[in-house]
Amino acid sequence: ISSNSAVTTTSLTAIFSNRFSSRTSANHWDPYQSLPDSFRHLYSQSLTDFRRNCKQGMSHYIKNSPECAVNAGKRITICIENFPVNKAAILYDRVPLILSGLLPEEEKMSLLHAALTGLQHTMYDPSAQDYPGPLLESKHSMAFQVGFRRYRARGMLYTDLPYGSEGALRVPSVNENLPNQERVMETIQQRRATYSKDYNPSSSEGKNYCVAHYGFITHIPSPVFVLSHTNVLCSGGSIGSRQDIVVTAGRALAPDPHLLILKKRRLIGKIYKVHQKSAVIRRMFMDDQDVKYFEKIELRTLRGVKGRILKSIGTHGAFKAKFSDVVQQHDKVYIDLYKRVFPPSYLCE
Repeated sequence: ISSNSAVTTTSLTAIFSNRFSSRTSANHWDPYQSLPDSFRHLYSQSLTDFRRNCKQGMSHYIKNSPECAVNAGKRITICIENFPVNKAAILYDRVPLILSGLLPEEEKMSLLHAALTGLQHTMYDPSAQDYPGPLLESKHSMAFQVGFRRYRARGMLYTDLPYGSEGALRVPSVNENLPNQERVMETIQQRRATYSKDYNPSSSEGKNYCVAHYGFITHIPSPVFVLSHTNVLCSGGSIGSRQDIVVTAGRALAPDPHLLILKKRRLIGKIYKVHQKSAVIRRMFMDDQDVKYFEKIELRTLRGVKGRILKSIGTHGAFKAKFSDVVQQHDKVYIDLYKRVFPPSYLCE
């Protein structure tokens, strides 16, 4: 973002903020601040408890379930009581029909995550030169096949960070087991990720892409397939009907509503005058009020030199800064602003 656009304190800082360093960002965000209405009824559980419940639920099901009296391939008859006739007519056209029971917590809604693995187990050929490959865009409608469930949702893509992405945050919570529901301090392990606008499974970028969406919890491990509603080419080369085609596969991760998915914006300024480790910066802010608001944020240059704002000069956004090393006249000074983003709405109809 350059100073040519109307960057003001009221328009920009109301959305983006900078109050942390890149390695300790998870320790400075309140997970319950400015949450959308869709987070009101989401189920939340720690990663350790969720993995333990998945293991205990599966072992309890295997131990207490009756022995299977029907072998694979044998014809059976299933009787369902109080089932509407109009609903039964819809099931006749759906093949195959999957009947499954639910393990504990699988009927609850949460923010689901899946790690994408690219074009494996899909119908696309990465070596084909006449086809650019599938492209998934964030916050667009996608079809998800998570285990035995298939539904449509608006997924949001992000890249998981390999290091510096975890932090412990202590927040007040209500303990229902204590008398009068006393408020206690709860420790939440937070992870940080970077928002991604789109994802091309055929690209060879060395990033770990994931997708977040609202859905019903499914115990892990479980495979995930992402389908896109695209046009299908006929044998003659003409465009046929639109169908859901698998564009990428992956594996389900533990649900985590507290994951910090951050969108970054960068303000860049130009060095006007240099004197040893001091410099005058212009074209980063619009007026002196912006300089006063951002004066506590750490400055950086493209060459890796750190600095801080000393004072404002004039009323047009210029300011004096001091750096940890000598800066060059042709270098650029910038600050990074961050905003937490969320997947839009619930399941698509």
